Amino acid sequence: MKSFPEDFLWGVATSAFQLEGSPYADWTSWDSILSEKPEVTNYYNLYKEDLALLNELWVNAYRFSLEWSRIQPRENVWDERALSHYQEIINILVNNNIEPMVTLHHFTHPLWFIKKYPWHEDASVEYFSRYVEKVLTELKGVRYWITFNEPCVLLLGGYLEGCMPPGKRDASLAVEAVRNILACHGRAYEMIHGKASDAMVSVAVVFQINAAQTFNV
Repeated sequence: MKSFPEDFLWGVATSAFQLEGSPYADWTSWDSILSEKPEVTNYYNLYKEDLALLNELWVNAYRFSLEWSRIQPRENVWDERALSHYQEIINILVNNNIEPMVTLHHFTHPLWFIKKYPWHEDASVEYFSRYVEKVLTELKGVRYWITFNEPCVLLLGGYLEGCMPPGKRDASLAVEAVRNILACHGRAYEMIHGKASDAMVSVAVVFQINAAQTFNV
């Protein structure tokens, strides 16, 4: 009987905005339920109780994202309290022998960014890189990094279907956005390895299959 290696990581994953919400995020104005009932995302206050549940799941890894709009609510303004909050989450995980895996971007953006420097604008690369540099300077104890969560979903929803920020339906803008997001991943990869050569860095991809073909129907 085969068994998993002792260092195999069993984990769960969450999105910061889906758990926390944020008054500074672009998605806030797109989500009518959240606008009417902001209390549905109260993890930002209940995180200690929620993190304690991870031990009951017997997992040894937790992938969570940072809410960029909390860390940088306004252009050129950094919220040190938000960074301390995420550092505390990392510390709790490490103290409980749970590997923290940090996602830098999980669909949402600061409202100022998406209005002034959306992904189809070349300036987006510089502003995202500044955010990454700030995070790497402040947060300690992370070996595993995800630069973007499912970037193809962001591009499909934000630039082809127009169902999520920035709400475009323009294939030519989508091409520009792809180029800039890939550039951001490359920069973040180099920046992270510049801080820690043994770090593990990747993107989270979404895998879709055709159910009809799979089941021969």
